[in-house]
Amino acid sequence: GSEMCIRDRSDATLHEIISHIETTFGVRLSVPGRYGDKRYTFNYQRSNSLEEVLNIVEYLTGEHCEVIYRKK
Repeated sequence: GSEMCIRDRSDATLHEIISHIETTFGVRLSVPGRYGDKRYTFNYQRSNSLEEVLNIVEYLTGEHCEVIYRKK
């Protein structure tokens, strides 16, 4: 259904994960290691807020995610 998730994509690159978050939340993110080729298993619920999702990404990857643009 409209349940958005990366659950089926058990290994996404950081760039794929970030792009997905940007599309979902309508934001732009600055992430230093965005184009690295490591793959991560990333799961979150649609009910998670952007901040929660970014915390998960930072915990998972050790990369700092900064929101540089947010749709009003």
